[in-house]
Amino acid sequence: MKRFQLALAGAALALVLSFVFFGPRTAQSQADSDGYTSIASERARANPQGEANDNYLTRNPFYFEGRVDWDLLNVQGEPKDAFEYMQRGISKQDKEDYEGAKEDYRTALSLNSLQNGSCQIITAEDLVNGALPRDLLPAPCIFSLRMRLAYLIIHDDPEESVRLFTEVLDIDPMRLDVNLLIGEAWEVIADRDHDDPVLSEQAYRNAIAAFNAELELTPTPDPSISPDRATDGLVHWLLAHVHEELEEYQESLDNYEAYLAASQWHSDVLPWRIPLAEKKVEELKTLLSTSAAVRANRQAPRRARGSN
Repeated sequence: MKRFQLALAGAALALVLSFVFFGPRTAQSQADSDGYTSIASERARANPQGEANDNYLTRNPFYFEGRVDWDLLNVQGEPKDAFEYMQRGISKQDKEDYEGAKEDYRTALSLNSLQNGSCQIITAEDLVNGALPRDLLPAPCIFSLRMRLAYLIIHDDPEESVRLFTEVLDIDPMRLDVNLLIGEAWEVIADRDHDDPVLSEQAYRNAIAAFNAELELTPTPDPSISPDRATDGLVHWLLAHVHEELEEYQESLDNYEAYLAASQWHSDVLPWRIPLAEKKVEELKTLLSTSAAVRANRQAPRRARGSN
């Protein structure tokens, strides 16, 4: 009897240990079979050749950015309006179906467009006693729709990207990062048109204007409040590059130094840029001092002849 009890206790212990050590794996296998993907299977599906880049984190398959998960909820039928098309587009974009996302965003935009009058920009003049009117016809223009589509097409159709980002600013002139993205779109255009110096320079000038507009929305705080001597280091980094492309080396140097001043207190999500900017500063200082010396040497004989 005692042996039977010990055997029963041993079997129970083995069952508990099996659950503790193997239960999670079984649960994970069941989750995989139900359509949820583990990190390993997500990596394999995203890269069927088995290649991996250790410099990039594997995308979290459970990060849905607050979207409506159309597949999980088993939503039937087609979306009914611009907002639903946008939501399905977000669902596709989060699952890296970028072409499907762009198609849904474009359909949503056709239903929420300034050009065909299917949306309107709401301003303070539209408020009734400080509140939105009960009925808004047409519907307000959706800025997030334009932001997402413009970002996805910034390399394929940068001119349309600029147009959509500009509409975002029409909707919300104070929204941060939009001018920055407009500047990046103009950089894409400048790089594309590099064989035409006139068009390329004009695109770079437009990028500079957009980046400076972004800086105006993030002014440097009063020294008595904050030690910051510059804000928005990323914009200064981008400006430095554009001025360097235009061979405006003093402006490039000023912006690299402003970037370093900003990163002193706020660092950088890409910290490798900090030592690169420090190297750029030294190179530009040497270049500018050498150029100044050359100009001085050229002017010296002229001054000598003038004194005679």
